[in-house]
Amino acid sequence: MTTEKKSEKDATPKRQRGKAAPLSREQVLQQYAQTGYALDLHPAHVIRKAHQRATLRFQQVMAGEDLSPTQFAALATILKHGEVSQNHLGRLTAMDPSTISIVMRKLLKHGLI
Repeated sequence: MTTEKKSEKDATPKRQRGKAAPLSREQVLQQYAQTGYALDLHPAHVIRKAHQRATLRFQQVMAGEDLSPTQFAALATILKHGEVSQNHLGRLTAMDPSTISIVMRKLLKHGLI
């Protein structure tokens, strides 16, 4: 990077680099009027509500058990697929490496695997 380019970058305030300025109230109202945004119909909102219901149902079914949904998912996956590596188990359950590592430690600690 040349000195000239670096100084141009440094002259730009940090919050302007790669970030859009927050919308004003008037801009938000204008966007709402143009899009007709309906929260109840937005896919992310519908998914979040479904996740909340599924979590509640899991808690009702597993009441009294010391097992989280992620731990149960790992156990169910092991039962289905048999012995798998931690890395592969993480991929099968869509958990990142740090999460599956924590889940595995807890399952080992409780003697479940």
